[in-house]
Amino acid sequence: MADKNKIFVISAADRYNFGDLIFNYIIQDSLSSEIKSKYQIIYTSLLGNDLSKYQGHKTTGIRKVLKTLVDGDILLFAGGGLLGHKWEPMFAQTRRNVFFKYFKKLFSREFNEFFLRSVVFRTRNRYPYTISAKHLKKNIAIIYNSVGGGALDVMKDELNEIRNILLTSSYISVRDRNVQEILSLNNIVLSPDSAILLSKIYSKSELFNKASREIQNILLDDYVILHFNKAIASSYKNEINDFINWLKEKIRKKIILLPVNYINNNDIKGQRLFRENMNCYVINRKLRLFEICAIIAHAQFVIGTSLHVNIIACSYEIPHLGMTNKIDKLNSFYQTWYNDSQVFGCYEFNDLKKNVLLAFSNRNEVVKVSNTLKEKTEKNFDRINSIISQYK
Repeated sequence: MADKNKIFVISAADRYNFGDLIFNYIIQDSLSSEIKSKYQIIYTSLLGNDLSKYQGHKTTGIRKVLKTLVDGDILLFAGGGLLGHKWEPMFAQTRRNVFFKYFKKLFSREFNEFFLRSVVFRTRNRYPYTISAKHLKKNIAIIYNSVGGGALDVMKDELNEIRNILLTSSYISVRDRNVQEILSLNNIVLSPDSAILLSKIYSKSELFNKASREIQNILLDDYVILHFNKAIASSYKNEINDFINWLKEKIRKKIILLPVNYINNNDIKGQRLFRENMNCYVINRKLRLFEICAIIAHAQFVIGTSLHVNIIACSYEIPHLGMTNKIDKLNSFYQTWYNDSQVFGCYEFNDLKKNVLLAFSNRNEVVKVSNTLKEKTEKNFDRINSIISQYK
């Protein structure tokens, strides 16, 4: 019997940022049973890693994948802000960054890019997650599933190169209107970030059962979530302290500071700054993927700087707001999918106080948006399944 062709599901799932670990579960559930029986599914990332102890997937490194491609294989970029990122910043966020963060200071960024691309990964592709079919020299289909492109905002001379690369792909969907407008390609489909489908895969009770006893005890409380990273915590320490105290007085519920990004323990370091505030509860350890999702899904309200904290809240129909308007991809999410809302969006702290109680009592709008985004995302996967089924 001939070997099956492979679908390489590519994401940044070799680093522990909870949003990046969700996509493999979404793809696993959303590909049709016919496709899953026809193809072997290989989860792929930059270096390859095994984050199964945090409920992630074991992934294969992209260098090995590019060497083993054969005619009929498929590269499926699973989601996340992949477009336009170069080798150096993505490599620096992986488990092998300890040596590299010292090495890269000795040379120019151009040399580091050349070294990683040509020596470490041995590829002609200038971008690890934006790959040209022409460089592969095989009959390969390339599909992008509701991807973002934070790196595109600062690109000028390279934008045409990115556009030309994407034109070699079989299907492109992007997660917000900002990326769609920057790329300005006729064949791009606008589709919500596919993490919105998580609640259709795992109910709140299933997430509860995946959590540790310690976290299950938290889930039984009435609580709200705040999320922010180290940079926001350092820049807005006084404002955050004041907001925590104001929020506690207004809602009389437990306030949990939730870490979700464990690249360099960025969130934990930021949230430790508020350990002395008796009006909030700081989670001071690494949580597993579904523990994070369970805490979000069982919350009464969510406020945060993380895109996927907000998206998972939306998936489980929990009222949510963006903290500060400094996070471009979060702004783009609200501007694209809550574009008619008078309440839901990203706010600085004074405006947060004006909108929290309105948002808290306006769950119906979140339910409506959540259902709309799920429907659009399922249609996007219908198109992806159709393209793969017809591919030869």
